[in-house]
Formats: sequence, structure tokens, C-alpha cells
Amino acid sequence: MASRNPTSKKEKRNRMIEELETTNLHAQAEREAEVAEPLPSVPSARNVKSLMDSLDNAIQAGQLCDLHTHLLGMGSSEFWIEEIIKKLIPKLVMQKRIEFYEDYASLNHDTIFQSSASTPFRGGDTPDLSPNSRLFARCTPELQKLCQSASGSLHWTFDVVYSVKTWKRVLGVNTEIGVQNQLRLPKKGDLRQQWIVFNARTQLFEYREGITNEQLLDHLEQSPHFLSVLKNCFSLLNAHGDPPSNIEGRAFHDKFTPEFYPKRYELKDDIYSQYLDTLDVLLSHVLLKVYAPSGVSYVEFSVGYGDLITRPWVFYHLSNPTIEVGHNVVVRFLAAFGRHESPELDPSLDPLSPVLYGPYLDKLAVLQTAVERYALQRVLVGLDYVGDEKGHPYCPFGLDQFTEFVMYCRLKFNGKFGLRYHCGEFTFDVGSLNHFNHMFVSSKIILAIMNGIQGPTPLRVGHGVAFLAYKDVFSFPSDVLSDSLSLVIRCLQEMKRRGVPIEVNLRSNAVLLPLMDNATSVDVFLNTLHLPIILCTDDDGIWCVSEKYSGKTFHSVAAEFASAFKQGAIPDLSRTKLIIETTSRSKFDFAVGKRRPLDQSARMQVQDKHELVGTSGPPPVGEVFCSICYCILTRRTMRPPPTRRGFASLLIWTLILG
Repeated sequence: MASRNPTSKKEKRNRMIEELETTNLHAQAEREAEVAEPLPSVPSARNVKSLMDSLDNAIQAGQLCDLHTHLLGMGSSEFWIEEIIKKLIPKLVMQKRIEFYEDYASLNHDTIFQSSASTPFRGGDTPDLSPNSRLFARCTPELQKLCQSASGSLHWTFDVVYSVKTWKRVLGVNTEIGVQNQLRLPKKGDLRQQWIVFNARTQLFEYREGITNEQLLDHLEQSPHFLSVLKNCFSLLNAHGDPPSNIEGRAFHDKFTPEFYPKRYELKDDIYSQYLDTLDVLLSHVLLKVYAPSGVSYVEFSVGYGDLITRPWVFYHLSNPTIEVGHNVVVRFLAAFGRHESPELDPSLDPLSPVLYGPYLDKLAVLQTAVERYALQRVLVGLDYVGDEKGHPYCPFGLDQFTEFVMYCRLKFNGKFGLRYHCGEFTFDVGSLNHFNHMFVSSKIILAIMNGIQGPTPLRVGHGVAFLAYKDVFSFPSDVLSDSLSLVIRCLQEMKRRGVPIEVNLRSNAVLLPLMDNATSVDVFLNTLHLPIILCTDDDGIWCVSEKYSGKTFHSVAAEFASAFKQGAIPDLSRTKLIIETTSRSKFDFAVGKRRPLDQSARMQVQDKHELVGTSGPPPVGEVFCSICYCILTRRTMRPPPTRRGFASLLIWTLILG
């Protein structure tokens, strides 16, 4: 951790204050002179029609991609209620089975396809969880204590149980009475029912106090008003369960926490934690009903690190190979690290000090082993950094350990493996010293990432809205700027030189960020900061990404383009083609549809609808040779060694790096 220097800290603060005063004076002078940044001109009806026609052609050709989207943010409230709560869960409960793996602790991303889940007791029975039973060890500590007390109030159920804790977070209340009042449950005791369920996500039996899915459906049938409450558990809607008006939508501005997360995710967690088949249905729905009709042929889903990396049985449901060909949509994944484990903003901290990122380095060590599994290599194309950014600019991706890991993955199996950094996802306040400090830290991390990763598109920046505040000083010579401003500008210029794109999420920004002018933001990114941009959906389910034009409704990424056309954010066909080309170039997948085939020596078999992959033997001589060359040329060690497939690119990049 960097030492504190009172003198330098005071000087730095004084410089920041001077910058703030200068910026505010400059803004005031602009207002007094009525000199405003020219807004993009409103396109003519003929021009909009021409752009919409070109969009139709892109949809028919499958030229669109969605590179910024979160899997569990997908699916509208109608989908989750009608397809999951009303249809899927009752069907699965009738089957009276759980997805239980006897040897779950020893499974990995390859062996999971050779293992099978089972129900360790007869479907009509209650599992024996007594202290002397073999299943007792598979209970959470809380449940073990309850089982030892021989409480008769616990009941086993195959049904999904929505816990009181979940309802409190979803409804934003602190007491059980508050939950009772908002849900208007007919019986006060309904929330206090004690259940034993099997959590397939953690592979443990656990205790939940709450209501079952069957009880929820009964309540929904008896109290129609409850539907609007339930809809709001999955999507950002008004009190009537309808899409909010512009005025109603202001309630969500600057409310990432808690309105967006965790409120709109909590019930989903209770559902899929018990039945992982939910993920299969969600993926199929999104690909078949959303992406394929909208001309999206490639998507990169952000999925939590734990589900994707440390729980192979969850990965099993995500890696179904029919995803790639069944709906003509190629699916890849980013492993998402949550920023909640990072420290809060403190200008005295060194953002590139490993001391700040202990939990992330521990996770990276696990990832370094997991990424050796071929099944994971086939679909994992990068890492993501997610969560409420307010007061948390620190990101571990700038550390040497992470950039070296990315370079290793590029040499090993994917030459475009990359990082996505959610950065600048807030409306910048020029009167806030913390905002200047925040972007200074973020820019320092981005520069470190670009310095540490050679080759194409080292990273993509999610949202990046706060960078718009630097448009007035972007072209200033560095010698007239302070060190802090100069570093941010240098970061933007290096992003421009390396072709690092900004992932623009028009609908998401409009919903969550106050004072957001999407048309102007796109214009500034492209014409003032000269940064490449791509259009994405972010969470097409928590808000509805659709746009109507001339009797036709566009969805998903196509809707983002249609909205940009109507607002004048994308004024011409050449700009449209440029954004589509930038998107295609910014994929983190090295060769879509041309992944290396399975090793002939690998044992393969088919179980259900999944492809099973065995493990190969010891590394061949060629791999050892590559490893030795790599260590000599880069003068560092790295585990595990590169393969022969990456040897050509290894030689090129290591010779360039010198």
C-alpha cells in the first residue's frame, strides 16, 4: 500500500480544486456566451427510412452482435412468470428429482460431461438428514444444527421456496411485517413456514423460511393485483406493472443499487439455485425468441465467476453445444468478477498495488487451473468486471498477474482473449472532486491493461459515460494540463490508437443515468474523442429493448440501432457500417465457428444432448519446447506452458516485446 504523504496530498488536492474552478468558470463562460456543443442534426424522414432499410438488410444477413449483456438480466417479466414460474417449475416438481452429484467436489469442466446426477432417495420419500446419515455432510451448517435438534417443524419439498430474506431484498423492506404488507398474503404465518430444499447450485441441502412456488401461484390467482408486484421483481416497471413513462422512469435514475441490483435478480437466484434447468430454458428462449429474429449471430454473455469457473455442474447447463448451431447464434462467455470486494475510493492508494486485490488474485489462481480444461476453453473468451461503480474505481485487471494471464490465454487457445472493464458508468459531476479522482484511478488501470496486453483489442470499456466530461480538454496540449487531467487524456488517446471500443448501451444509460443525452454522447465519442463504439443491450429483460418504426417493432441490438437512427445519433449509412464492422472486430473470440477440433485421442461419448470431452495425456515434446522458448524470450515463468498452436504468435509477440 502506498505511503501517505501529507504535503503531496495537499498539493494534489489544491491542483484538483484549481482544475474544478477552471472547469466551472469555463462552463459558466460558455453558458453566458450561449455557446453550446452542436447537437447532432435531426435526420429527415427519408434518411431515417434509408437507415432502417439498411438495418433490415443487416438483420437478414445476421450481421449483428451483442457484446455487452448479462445472462441473468435477460428474459422479460412475462417470460419469468409465464414460462418459468407457471410452467417450468410445476413440471420439474412433478418429476420429483434433484440434480445431485455424489462426487461434486472432484468434478471439473471436462469430467462433468462424463458424470451423471441422481436423486439419492426415492422421489416419494423425505431425505434422511439425521446426524448419522450419509447425507448429513451435504447439509449447510445452519441445517445441520436444526437437524441435530430434531425439530419437527421442518418439511422437505421439491418445490422452489422464495425465502423471507429474498423478499426483503426484492421489496426493499427490513421486516417480515413489511413483506407481509406488500405481498398482501392472506395468512400471516405463510412466510414463517420452514422448508428443507436442495440447492443444486451449491450442491447442499439447506434451510429456507418462506413460501413455495405453489403458494405463490395460489396467491397470484386469488389476488390479481399481486401480478404488478411480481412483475416488478424481474423488470423495472411502474406501479401498475407497465413500462414506465419518462417521468416515472426518473425513480430509477442513479439507483443501480438497489433498484437494478439486487432487486431484479433475487427471485431468479432462488429459482435457478434449485433447478439449474432454468438456465437451459432461459438460453433457448433468448436465442430463439430474441437474438435469432433480430439478426444477432454472435453474443458474449457475462456470467458470474462462481457459476462459470468453480461450479462445473452449473457450467454444464451453459455449455450445451446445441446453442451454437440450433438457432444460428454463437454463444461465448465472460467470467464476471464483482467489484464489491475492492476497496472504496482513496486517493492515497496505489491502484496497481496487488495488496488491494487479495480475493481477486485467489480467484485468478483457481481460474489458471480451470482454463486448462478444453470444455472451458471452447466457450470462455474473456473476463468482466461488474457491479455498482459508485466509489469503487479499483480493478485488478491492471495487475501484471491478470495481463499475463490474458497473454497466456491468447497464446494457448484464443488469440483475442480479452477484458471488459465496466468503467465510467455514471454521470460526471464537474463539481465533485471524487469524480475526478475516480476517473484518474480508472484511467491509470486502463493504461496498465493496454501496456500489458499486446495484440488486437486488449479490452472493451463498458458504458464509459464519465469520459464524456473530458471532451472540452481532449485536444489541449498536455503541458497546459495538470498531471491528473493529462493522464486521463493520455488514456483516451491511447484507447483511440489501440482501437479500444466503448460499449454504448443506449436504453440502459437512459434508464439508470440522469441527464443522459444519448444522441450527443454517441456524437462526442465518435467525433470529439474519436473512439470506436459498439451498440449493445446490457440487460434486455430488466428493461425492454425495443423500438417501433413504421408499424414494425425492432428488438435487441436492432432496436438500439433503430433508436439511434431516430434520435439522430447515427446520421448516415457509413457510420452504421463502421459501427457494425467495429463490433465484429471487437469480438473476443479468435475464430468464430472455427474452434480447434477435439483431440482424436480424447475419449468422447454422448450423454443426453451434451457433448462429452475426455482429457488427453501428458503434454507432447512440442509443448515443452514452446514453454522453454516462452520463458527465455519473456524472461519470466508462467504456469501452464503454451501449446504448439500458439507458438507462431508467441514468437511474433515476444520478439516484438523484446
